[in-house]
Amino acid sequence: MRRPGARTMAAAVGGAALILTALALASRPERPSAAVATSRAPLMDPDYGGVTIPPNIAPLNFRVLEPGRKFFVRIAASGAQAIEVFSKNGDIRIPENQWRALVASSRGGELQWEVFAKTPAGWVRFATVRIKVAREEIDPYVVYRLIPPVYNKWDHITIRQRDLRSFEERIVLDNKESLDREGRSAESACINCHTFLNHGTKQLLLHMRPAQRHQIPAMILVRDGQARMVDTRGAGAPPAAYISWHPSGRLLAFSRNRLVQMFHTAG
Repeated sequence: MRRPGARTMAAAVGGAALILTALALASRPERPSAAVATSRAPLMDPDYGGVTIPPNIAPLNFRVLEPGRKFFVRIAASGAQAIEVFSKNGDIRIPENQWRALVASSRGGELQWEVFAKTPAGWVRFATVRIKVAREEIDPYVVYRLIPPVYNKWDHITIRQRDLRSFEERIVLDNKESLDREGRSAESACINCHTFLNHGTKQLLLHMRPAQRHQIPAMILVRDGQARMVDTRGAGAPPAAYISWHPSGRLLAFSRNRLVQMFHTAG
């Protein structure tokens, strides 16, 4: 015979399970029902409509710029499991693993994006956004300079490497943490003109230009993973500037410039 304490505990466990089930059902995202279709495409940022993407690109996250209290996006392709994303503010963040599987299975095919917005009058379904998927993959990395929009006035500049297959990023060079040829701080120095030999990674150049009088300009030459600084100043001449590699990798062409960053406004 079951004791009273055991019966009480069983009842408590059962009640807790019912409460958790009710909470789970209540918190489940609401799928669109009886949506009113519109013939126009949704306003999106970025707008990916009609583009062609490589099959190894990172998820194409975006923001729905339509009015609404809730948003639902379904990304589908022929013969693959669709991705469903819910949002309360229009920010659409696509799960990376699901995205990779969907795009990899859609080489040479097409993705259909169905976008819904819930307004006070109910759900609205916009015209399907179609994106083509190429068969060819893109090179996985890109290197770029991160600088504030007002590029003729700066303080912090970095050279960064981005993995285009994900959102992983690493800093290659940081002017807040770099040293000049004499081992002194290169803080606030301009670093730019990164140039790769034949678009490869074994040989490249970039410049570090002083922001303060005590700093010494330098060209950073990288060969087979080894970096060294080279002084390109000539007698009475400014340091070498823009660069062009000879395809052999044995010769370089430089320009010497006196730049004045001044632009007339229109109107």
